[in-house]
Parts: sequence; structure tokens; C-alpha cells
Amino acid sequence: MMDTENHVDRFDEARRPTIASTLELIERLHVGQTDDQGQPYYQHPVRVAMNLLDICPLASKDMIMAALLHDVVEDCEGVDIEYLRRLGYSDETLDIVEILTRDPDDPRPYQDFIDDIIASGNKRAMLVKIADNMDNLHPERALRAERYTESIQKLAKAAGWNEDYIFNAISTAKPLTVLNAEDDWDWLDERAY
Repeated sequence: MMDTENHVDRFDEARRPTIASTLELIERLHVGQTDDQGQPYYQHPVRVAMNLLDICPLASKDMIMAALLHDVVEDCEGVDIEYLRRLGYSDETLDIVEILTRDPDDPRPYQDFIDDIIASGNKRAMLVKIADNMDNLHPERALRAERYTESIQKLAKAAGWNEDYIFNAISTAKPLTVLNAEDDWDWLDERAY
């Protein structure tokens, strides 16, 4: 008798997106979008994934994919959690993305949104948000430093992470020109667990 459940699991795994296909997807979804420095926006989530691996070398593929996808629901027209589910993303990836997606109509201060992430209890989402805030605090970007510094402090405490380690990683970050010049992201897949 055939082990149907085992075969279904193997087929499901075979159709799941990879980090490489997720990189292609975010580049396509963010086409035409730029960051505050005028650079292609998709480079931001790639740097977020790189930051995640810097502070959490054992990050799972689901966490890395969530880091790459963390802004698509907010910033890309026609993209919602169900769209990503139809593409085959795991529940873990989708849970993180959903927790990190801020309703554009939410009038509350940013720190209230951070409190919501903490209240979710999802430490993986907290780590991805720390990695996002790290990119926003990159020495060449330094966007709203007070806001992101406070956010990292709160998230690090809630996740049980050493904030000094995080701030050291920010202060020793490679220049953006070096980070953005990367064109071979296979190493993201190789470092993921």
C-alpha cells in the first residue's frame, strides 16, 4: 500500500517557493518603486534578509522569505496574504508577513504598531522587524533614528535578544554601495536552515 500522506508532503514541499524565486518575485512586485535614496526598493528587503542572518545565523528559510516579503502587502497593489498563500508560501512565512503588515489606515503612532508585534508573541516576527529597523538605521540611511532605535530596544527585549549586539551590527554595516552591488543572492539560500 502506498504511503499517500508522505507523497503529498513531498509534492507540497516541491511546489513551495524558494528564496531564489522569492527574490525574483519581490524584484517584480517592487518594480518602479524607489527608496528615500532613489535606489530600487527591492534592495531594502534583501538587506533586511541579510541583517536577519547577521543577527540570527540560524534563521529558517521561512524567516528569510518573510524578511524578503515583509513590505509587499503594504506596498504592492493587488498583493495580499491570500495571493502569497496561492503562490505556496508556508503558514509560518505568512504569519510573519501578516504580523508585520501595517494597515495604511492605522492612525496610531509607530510604537503602538511595534507593541502589536510584541503582543503577538511571535519572536520570529520580532527578529524580522528588528532586521527591518536595522536597515532603516543604516549609517548611510539613518531614517527617523529615534523611532527605530526605540523600536529595536523594545523588540530586542521582548525577543530576548542582545540589543548591544544589534546596534554593533548596525554601526559596522558595509556601505550601501557594496550591499546593493550584490547580484548573486544564492548565499541566502545556502545559509538558511
